[in-house]
Amino acid sequence: MTEKPPASEHIASKVPVNRVFIAIVLIALILALYLQTRPPQRALFLALNAWASQYSPSVWSFLTLLGDGGVLFTVLSPLLLWRPQAMFAVLAAVPLGALSSVALKALFQAPRPATLIDPGLFTVIGPLLNNASFPSGHTLAAFAAAVAVLAVVVQGRKAEAVAATPARLLSRPDLVKTTALAAATLGLAALVGFSRIAVGAHWPVDVLAGAACGSLAGWSGAWITQRYPRVWNSLVGQFLYGQVLLVTAMWQVLHPSDYPQGALAVALGIVCGVGTVVRQWFAMWRNAGSKAASKSV
Repeated sequence: MTEKPPASEHIASKVPVNRVFIAIVLIALILALYLQTRPPQRALFLALNAWASQYSPSVWSFLTLLGDGGVLFTVLSPLLLWRPQAMFAVLAAVPLGALSSVALKALFQAPRPATLIDPGLFTVIGPLLNNASFPSGHTLAAFAAAVAVLAVVVQGRKAEAVAATPARLLSRPDLVKTTALAAATLGLAALVGFSRIAVGAHWPVDVLAGAACGSLAGWSGAWITQRYPRVWNSLVGQFLYGQVLLVTAMWQVLHPSDYPQGALAVALGIVCGVGTVVRQWFAMWRNAGSKAASKSV
């Protein structure tokens, strides 16, 4: 009979090279690069922005802040307790994501909508931005996090199923749950991207490019954590990561957001970040107490 892995151990998720996924993302990126060489999609931008204006600015401010690096990391911080590989995968996605964003922004130096269209003709929420439009950094961050987390979690579930029963694949209920999780996660990332159009900060092509670059960055982050499991499986590494999240949460308390109507997203990040670190500290205190008690016996 096959033994189940101890509940306290995390099973490493092996991230396969999904050629279909890579092909779709590369096609999207090539399409975005081509469209960027064409005249801006003014009519499409104005139509999408006008449609979004029927909803509360608080909704779009909340969603757009979920693509802010500091808010995004703290909101995701509970993953450090539940699935540390996923949280480290998000961090490992930063190098490729940042590099692609900085390189493309410097290469194209694309003007934002407010530069080419009178801001009085569309809805602007938050700061009025003018330069470095392509690609959308918020969209890139959202898709990088979504793909990194999904790659780790989905493969982790498969690994746990095989570890429990080697001949078993994901059952139909598990497959439905996994599909729903993927749809919800990627759907939320897409809403973050759309919010950048809703707040008047980006063209549709910027969002497409951000989604493509972010997806590649997220997959790279998941792959890196597969290659170097000692980092995310280390209690020291997890503890240090938690302290960085705490500092990030405190920084958000002291620095006002560019989107005050989305304060709920910032508050959520602060609660998640502080709560995660407090849970870490409590676990360490409890473990220290257990070790002290065992030595005294």
